Amino acid sequence: MKLKRIIIDLCKSKFVHNALTLIGGTAVSQVITFAASIVVFGFYYSDHELGTYAVFVMWMELAAIVTTGRYELTILLPDEDNDGFNITVLCIILSTFLSLLIFLCLALCYVLFESHLTTELKSWMLILPLA
Repeated sequence: MKLKRIIIDLCKSKFVHNALTLIGGTAVSQVITFAASIVVFGFYYSDHELGTYAVFVMWMELAAIVTTGRYELTILLPDEDNDGFNITVLCIILSTFLSLLIFLCLALCYVLFESHLTTELKSWMLILPLA
């Protein structure tokens, strides 16, 4: 009897409703992304192109974490708008500076290791900091 009452109270809870809405929206977006990737990559691209894309995305995600320092997660935390704005400016400055630094490092690697790079990665390598 107590368990039934607890479940009924949980179903009426605003927190549970909001959490289930968030979980449901995330699940639907993941299903749409997965289905779209099967259609796009399954019919239009070869395995070799898909592998090149996967390598590029992996390096892009790593560069995004390094350049922003994950400060974008703290923008919504401050109580005052001015603090949030300052964190946003800090994130933009940090991202720009580190993207330029990564570009210079990649340009140096491009020159030093050009003979070891595949043709596809050569074309994507220097635009990585812009992604």
